[in-house]
Amino acid sequence: MPEQPAAPDPAGQETGEDSSGLHARALAWGGAAIVAGIVFAVGAAWLAQDLLRPQGGFGGPNAQGMALPSPALLAAPQPERAAFESDKQHLVSSYGWVDRQAGIARIPVEQAMQLMVERAGGEKTR
Repeated sequence: MPEQPAAPDPAGQETGEDSSGLHARALAWGGAAIVAGIVFAVGAAWLAQDLLRPQGGFGGPNAQGMALPSPALLAAPQPERAAFESDKQHLVSSYGWVDRQAGIARIPVEQAMQLMVERAGGEKTR
């Protein structure tokens, strides 16, 4: 014989509890708390936006009188980049003084790596 569903408990309806065990009053309070939280967050965001506006509040990065400079862009940066890379390549592959009075010199990177291997006991790193 199939089982018949239980009849609703009339006592549970008086307390606001339905047959699934949910409390209507608790659900209403939970929903109200969520709505209140959303209202608070929107109000705080609006207030923060109002204070950061250039016309009022404490300004901000876009306040009047604080114009940001436009970036210095080149129409054709390839020659400047080639000169920059050539200069850097010359620095890492040649000898020269970094600070002559302090006795600091630069040597080519390949030779510096070879000296480090020799100082470590002649072992090559893997």
